[in-house]
Amino acid sequence: MSKKNNEIDPAQGVLDFAAKVDNYVQQKVDMASSVIALPANGPENEDEINMMFAVSIKQAQRESGLSREQICDGVNAYLKRTEERYKEKQCRKPITVDMLNAYAAKPAEYPIDAYLLYAIQVVCDSLAPTKVLASSVHGQVVTQEEAKLAALGIIDEATMTLNRAKRRLKGTFS
Repeated sequence: MSKKNNEIDPAQGVLDFAAKVDNYVQQKVDMASSVIALPANGPENEDEINMMFAVSIKQAQRESGLSREQICDGVNAYLKRTEERYKEKQCRKPITVDMLNAYAAKPAEYPIDAYLLYAIQVVCDSLAPTKVLASSVHGQVVTQEEAKLAALGIIDEATMTLNRAKRRLKGTFS
């Protein structure tokens, strides 16, 4: 009979499967919660769509940590809006905190223009407004990091498939 060594090699790495499973479950929960749900039949009218964009503006502000004043300043800088340029009729009136409050609180009365929504998204560095648009066609928004992780997952899966095929081929030639 052979003598089998039952000791674990100290150089062997420890795999924490419980942490990996917890991380995987958390990622799935995060993905599921990031999707904005639409009513089954779509919005009833444009006021409901305006409300979804108002909510996305508030969400973008929360995610960014910026105050409404900072958002207004950022939007005006991004769109190159100043009082001087407005007086010279070179741009539209700079956005104010009151205007932003109206867009966020009374979307039926003050629907937000697409270019302002775009600028708010850039200033806040948030994909919340884009998620509203994507959800209208049952799509999802993927960040660059998520796309890279997905590509790495595809590469890992292909590598494992290739290694299995190599092992099978080695078995046939042995």
